[in-house]
Amino acid sequence: MIFVADVYRRLALVPGYDPSVRDENAPRPTDPSFRITYHLWKPGSTTYKKSDPGPPDFRIAVVDARETSMPTLAQLSGLLDTTPYRPPQESGQMYAKFRNGHKNVILAIVDQGVTSYLRFADAGFGREKLYERKGPGPNQKRGGGRGGRGGHRGGRGR
Repeated sequence: MIFVADVYRRLALVPGYDPSVRDENAPRPTDPSFRITYHLWKPGSTTYKKSDPGPPDFRIAVVDARETSMPTLAQLSGLLDTTPYRPPQESGQMYAKFRNGHKNVILAIVDQGVTSYLRFADAGFGREKLYERKGPGPNQKRGGGRGGRGGHRGGRGR
């Protein structure tokens, strides 16, 4: 008997990218216009000391939109290669794993004083097996709770 997971494994013809497999000897070309400018720490996330700040929560590269065009894949790869490898927690939510990735950097694009922020992450979409994830049980409702208006029982909320 063939299960659904077996069918999806057989359909995986194209090998996916795995960010955990890194080539340490690969050349790391970097573009001077795309480099990390600031390290930021969230307030209260760690016990921050000036002598030992710990790893930053965000790495920001500031780019002038008037002098630089949209980065190419090679430029983004070079920028991401300058950040340390920090894999997401295996028990974390899938959306957070994709958003933060194994490496991430925020581009602060400045266009005549207006700043836009773009997060680029090195995420492994092929590592998440969506077909193996379990949904709610047969007797469970999606969303939980009691439902109704305002979470109260019955009627119109008199």
